[in-house]
Amino acid sequence: MKKWTSVHFFIFLGATKLYFYHLKDKHYHKPIYMKKILCLFVATSFLFSCASDDNTETPEEVSLIGNWKLIERLVDPGDGSGTFIAITSDKTVTFNSNGEVTSNYSLCNMLLVADQEAGTGTYSADTGVLNVTNCDFDLPFPVNFEISTEGKLLIHYPCIEGCSEKYEKEATP
Repeated sequence: MKKWTSVHFFIFLGATKLYFYHLKDKHYHKPIYMKKILCLFVATSFLFSCASDDNTETPEEVSLIGNWKLIERLVDPGDGSGTFIAITSDKTVTFNSNGEVTSNYSLCNMLLVADQEAGTGTYSADTGVLNVTNCDFDLPFPVNFEISTEGKLLIHYPCIEGCSEKYEKEATP
């Protein structure tokens, strides 16, 4: 016959109480109410189920202020299948701390035509909107922008089929 060395209790579950029967002394111990056991179980579950995020690194927040160089373009054919494609370009966009934005190419469209007037305007980091002022329109031309989770600047032009430019922050000297 197997000898019980470490387990000395037999558990008997009543309708609302949990009784322990001590096998060696052959008597019942005080009942433990199910509500107390349930609360203890829930509290223990919460304690051990919480995951720690100490191992994950958060990327440094990229400042919008500074020079950004065009590295990729997105032109969607209209069905949502477009992807960013790497390009070689000398187009840059500069965000100044006074709320002004400038570019060596136009900010009114995605054309890389060298004889176009350089782009100028203002921006709001809170709303993510560039107001380009030197377009061929009577009103300021709003263009949306954001900084991606990879730390890249995305400028989204108002196109029906979707078109964007992706910029990389240039190192400051």
